[in-house]
Amino acid sequence: MKRPELVNATQEELDELLRLAKTKTAFSAEHYELLERVLGTFVFVMLTLQNAKTSIRRFRQMLFGARTAEQAQRARGSRRERRAAGGRTRAGRGP
Repeated sequence: MKRPELVNATQEELDELLRLAKTKTAFSAEHYELLERVLGTFVFVMLTLQNAKTSIRRFRQMLFGARTAEQAQRARGSRRERRAAGGRTRAGRGP
């Protein structure tokens, strides 16, 4: 399944869509398109989560994009600082 366009809808828009689904038998073209995109995104996410080959890291990158070099450098720096201070690392391992 190809990756769908991510839905950029507000909670109010989704609530309105649910209200229409409960009270009407027909949607406007605009509401139908939103419903189609929401369901397409939902199916994509569910299939991706069920795919055992998809790691959490890869899934996070698909949703939010890859880390920039600056973000990765900051993450490495904060782990080093915690180790130097005797704290636990992100993975839960001590020094």
